[in-house]
Formats: sequence, C-alpha cells, structure tokens
Amino acid sequence: MFNRLIVILFLCSSVGSLMAQPAVYTTANAHSHNDYEQSLPFWEAYQHGFGSIEADIFLLNKEPELLVAHTLEEIAQNKRRLDSLYLLPLLQCMRQHGGYPFVDVNQKLQILIDVKTTAAPTLQKLVETLEKYPELTHNTSVQFAISGNRPSQDSFRLYPPYIVFDAELKKDYNNEALQKVVMMSANLKDYTAWKGTEPLPAQDRTVLIAAIRKAHDLHKPVRFWGAPDNPEAWQTLMELGVDYINTDHIAALSDTLNRLHASKKTSATTIQRSALYSSCACNDSASDANKAAIEFHQQRCLTDASKRYDQALFFAPPKEASPEEQKIILKFAPRLMTVPSEPFKLKDAVAIMHPSAPWIAYHLFWEDDIDFPDDNDPCDHEIIWVRLNQERTEISDYFVYFHGRILKACPQAVIDARQHQNRAMAFVQWGKHGSMPLGWKDIDILTDTKDIEYPFIRENSSSDTVNLYHYNEAIYKKLSTKGHQSLHSPFAKHWPQKFTGSFHDFINFSKPVDLSQALRSKGYMMVSCLNNAVINRYFLPYNFAVKTEWPEWICEDLGVRH
Repeated sequence: MFNRLIVILFLCSSVGSLMAQPAVYTTANAHSHNDYEQSLPFWEAYQHGFGSIEADIFLLNKEPELLVAHTLEEIAQNKRRLDSLYLLPLLQCMRQHGGYPFVDVNQKLQILIDVKTTAAPTLQKLVETLEKYPELTHNTSVQFAISGNRPSQDSFRLYPPYIVFDAELKKDYNNEALQKVVMMSANLKDYTAWKGTEPLPAQDRTVLIAAIRKAHDLHKPVRFWGAPDNPEAWQTLMELGVDYINTDHIAALSDTLNRLHASKKTSATTIQRSALYSSCACNDSASDANKAAIEFHQQRCLTDASKRYDQALFFAPPKEASPEEQKIILKFAPRLMTVPSEPFKLKDAVAIMHPSAPWIAYHLFWEDDIDFPDDNDPCDHEIIWVRLNQERTEISDYFVYFHGRILKACPQAVIDARQHQNRAMAFVQWGKHGSMPLGWKDIDILTDTKDIEYPFIRENSSSDTVNLYHYNEAIYKKLSTKGHQSLHSPFAKHWPQKFTGSFHDFINFSKPVDLSQALRSKGYMMVSCLNNAVINRYFLPYNFAVKTEWPEWICEDLGVRH
C-alpha cells in the first residue's frame, strides 16, 4: 500500500539545523490539502500513508450535520457530511488494525479541520459529532487539529483533550494556549512571492528560516499553505525544515518521498553510526556544555569532562525519580535474554527518564567486552531506549544500541512487548553485548570497516548491506576460530579465549537477566535530559564509554525536526 519506514537521521547543530538537510521525510510528513476535492476523499491520502488529511467544514441552518466543502456554492451542488466522508472510513481502518489507524502501530494520523463558519457554534457541533465515536476520541494515535476560524486562544483550554489547534504562525500565544497547540501554519505568500520554479531568493530564505525557527523553538511542527506544489518546491521546503509538506497532488508527492526514501535508507530500522548527542533533547546551553563534556570524555580527559558535565547539569538540573516515576521505570524495564555461557555479568544498570518526552533510557553496564580488555573502561556500556505513549501507560516503540548503530524495533516486536506487560524484548550477544530487538534476524545494517568482524563479513558477501543473522554468523566465526581481539592481554587471562559451541549455541538466547531487579538493588534512577552527565556525576565511580544520549526520534515527541 505504502512504505512508511524510518531511516537515517543526520544530526545538525542548533545553529544550522534549519539550513541543513533534515531527517529523511516520509509520507507521514505529507498533508493532503483540501482533501475532499480528491477523486477519493480520505482514501487516496490514507492509502499513500499521509500523516495529515484536511477537511473544511460548514455548519449551516436547516442542516443537521456538519458538511464538507470549500465554498457554499459547492454545498449547493453536493452535500457531503463529515462523518460519512471521514469519520466512518477512519473508524473502519481503526477496527481493521486493532485500534490503530495504520498497519504500522507507531504511525499517527492527523485530521485537520478547517472551520469555515463561526468558530464557537461550529466547534460545539464538531464536539457533539465526535462524541459519537469514542474509538476515535479516546485514541492517542489520532488527533483532530482545528484550523481556519478558531476561537480566541483563551478558550482553547475549554475544549476536550481530543480537540487541539493549528495555531497561526504570525500570532503569539500564551503558555496555556500553547498546551493545546500541535502545529503552526501560515500562508507562504505572506513571506515570499517565490513560485517554486527557480531557486528561493536568499533574502526570502532568511525570512522563512526565522519563521520556521519560531515554531521549532516552541517545539511545534510547521506547515505552509499556499506554497508552490511541485517537486522542486517540496525539496526546498524539506531543506528548510518544514515539517508538513502541503499538496494537492497526493500520488506525485508520495512518489517523490518514497524515491527520496529509497535513495537515503540503510535499512528499515537502522541509524548507521549514530551521533552521540541530540540537539533537541535539552536546552541549547545544556546541550553545548554536554557536547564539550562528551568530547573530553572520548579523549579520556575525565577531569575536564566532569567539569563540563557539571556545567551541563547546571543548565538542565536533574531530579531524583519520584516513587511514581520509579514505578513507571520498573514497569517498562525491558526483558533481557543472554546466551547460557555468557562470561560477563550485568555489573550495573541505570535508568533515566526524560523530563519532557515520554522516553526512558535503560543503560546496561556489563563487566566487560570480550574484545576490549585493554581499553581502560572496566565495563561494556549498552543502551535500550523505550518510547511510551503520551500518558506513559503503554509502550509505543523501542530502540537498541548495536555496535555504534541504533536499531528500531519492528511493529511486531512492539505488539509482543504489549502482550508481555509492556516490556520490550532484547537479545544480548555473547561476550560483546550488542542488543538486538525481537525480529533481529530480519534487520539489515550497512557493513563498516570499523567493525572488528569486517573481514569475516566480507568472506561471504561483497554487498554493503548485511542481514543481522549473517552479521552474527561472522561474529561467531571470528570468536570460535580466531578468538577474541586481545588473547595475550593480562586483563583477559581468566576470560574464555574462544566461543566453544555451534552457531546455534551462539544465538541460543535462553537465559534471562532481571533488569528490574538490577535497578531496584542500587536505585540508579533519575529524571534528566542528559544521560552521560548523570551517569558520570551521580552513579558510576568508574569510567565508561560514552554512548548516544537519545535517538533522534525523540525530536518528534518534542515537536522539533532535525
């Protein structure tokens, strides 16, 4: 039907993020403008996986239901109701997919309601209409965003939770109103006369960057209507960092996004060589200090690193997890499965809950890595990130750190987690502790000359892409024949030199490790946007290798595109 895949994200600095190529866009970033004018309203945009679909509504005297059209003249010719055109088809899709709008349970759908008649009575009627469909209004995968004739911002708070607002980019909003705002929009013609068939003038680009930054600084995605609607214009808008691409040409935009996707992707679920720090997870001052700290930490300048970590924590103070937050952390602690002959114990575990986004980072510190006895890190640091729904009652996604990469769990793995008390499954490699989500055998990654196993991978394949099953075969071959990297190290004299057993034994992940008990035993749980800083300054008295703070997917939950 459509290809909704998340692929490589490129980290951009806070200064240049709006000018640089942002994350690869998918059809989830596409907005079907005036969708009711399509030959198949709702269905065409839906089948292409569009993340936002627009319906203009009228409330008219003598008409019992809300009508969909662009003008009154259109209503005179054809009376089409909001419920039959959009709500009932959406409900049908939700029921087909177990309560989610799409097959991919992580993809959300926005219905943008453009109010054409007086705001207050029209919205009252809209609320009455939506109340008939609790499967839609009580579902966090669907949102109804109000555009067009809006009520005053002071009355935003009076509407039910499922009614949110598309704010006007040129206006200012108070903090209370912003709590109900999920997007900011504007007419592109208010900023530029650009036609989209020639390069965007430099002066206009500067003006647009400032406007986009206004929305992003408020952690709100941005959309421009009235924009040129062609591939050249779409590309320019994506380069600027516009979050929703507005179109009347559904198939053409879908084709452009899917082709862009195919040209950029490494695998359906992988970030190759992930950046260590996210530019969106903390405020700029904390992020800058944290970046400096991580650079010192990587160079083993630990005193300087600790000083910079202290600065970062000053700008973004952490707090101890409350009893309720500890319950949430323990509730969602992933299930860990190791090989029975695993030589290293789980030495420590740290859990850090993000203060704003519904994310928890579970840091695992194994006694060591079989290949690195001499690296001056008396542990092997691995991470599993769990993404929750906004209410923090259910797992939404999870991600694992795997030898410098980030693997995103497939939808089936998320469903499995929900069936096991919302606890994600991670399989831990023998001796090396790379974590793999359920369904790991079907995940592809790019080969990398930095991998110790690279020569063994190349023995069986000349492709730049390797399946994780075959990647593990290469690791097994190395460890079972050549052995680990430092056979003569005095620090490894009590370690097994090789893996003894079959490949089946090597991937026999049947021994559970109780992560929740490890967290309870020392109580290493905190709320912070900074991971490495908290671990360094609050928990571990020994050095550890710095790893990625947060996957860049967290930016979506903070309303920022990077």
